[in-house]
Amino acid sequence: PNTLQRTDQLKEFYINQRKNGRTLWLYSCSGPAKLHDPIMYHRAQCWYAYEIGAVGTFFWAFGCGGGIGDSWASYTQPGTEYSPYFVSKTSTMHSKHSEALREGVQDYEYFIMLQKRIVKLRRQGKNAAADKAQTEFDAFFKEIIAKLAKNGGEWRAPKDYDILDNARLKILAILESLK
Repeated sequence: PNTLQRTDQLKEFYINQRKNGRTLWLYSCSGPAKLHDPIMYHRAQCWYAYEIGAVGTFFWAFGCGGGIGDSWASYTQPGTEYSPYFVSKTSTMHSKHSEALREGVQDYEYFIMLQKRIVKLRRQGKNAAADKAQTEFDAFFKEIIAKLAKNGGEWRAPKDYDILDNARLKILAILESLK
């Protein structure tokens, strides 16, 4: 499969690595990075990381500049531009891709917040509320992952761009219900 395709076999490989005691981090190095959809490539990686039990993600390379250290001279770059930022020798500028990275980290933090709240409920003996929240989260998380797989990673493919924002709101609603 190409670098943006996910397969069940690949997913199981990484889950088995975690089960065998390895700490997982995801690493993506496909490019040119700005040809990938920022939501499906940069933001969704945190969702895929959580799905398999990974604790972090990396991308190649944050300060690339296509081999000359200058994103603003894309036609003269001798190499591939991998940076989610626009970089030059003297400055760095955000992009939709770098904002998608930030949002993915925030999404992942919501997953952790919800899981910590569920653990706290169980310690308090509130297993019914914990079970309800976990079941609700698991069901919609699985649905979101399936939708992401259908969306694909290329910009030109039509897709639901609200999917992860709406999912984040759903997680916050679950957290709010657990007060």
